[in-house]
Amino acid sequence: MPLVFTLASRNLFHDRVRFVATLIGIIFSLTLVTGQPRLFLGFERMVTAMIDRAHADLWIAPLDTKSFEAAALLDGHERFQALPIEGVREVIPVITKAAATTTRAEPLRSLLSRLRSAR
Repeated sequence: MPLVFTLASRNLFHDRVRFVATLIGIIFSLTLVTGQPRLFLGFERMVTAMIDRAHADLWIAPLDTKSFEAAALLDGHERFQALPIEGVREVIPVITKAAATTTRAEPLRSLLSRLRSAR
């Protein structure tokens, strides 16, 4: 056995408490690393489920929209502006969720519209 491996094994097995702590750390890090892809795929599926199942060709959202879940309110006229566009069959408003804030004692709702083409 080369000298490097001999010194490394003696150093590792000399202090049993440090050896056990090292093994626990290695096992914990491997568990985290192998679990990350599953977490990522689960989050990805959860975030895109609504959009994937909507079967819409185009989504209309306010200019300052950062994400699907945190969409701002659309004014009602956007729906009627999109209807006369050639190829648009229908415009369907989609309420995604109620927000925590209230306006005039009613829950503030996020609103998106989806367009279905006239194919």
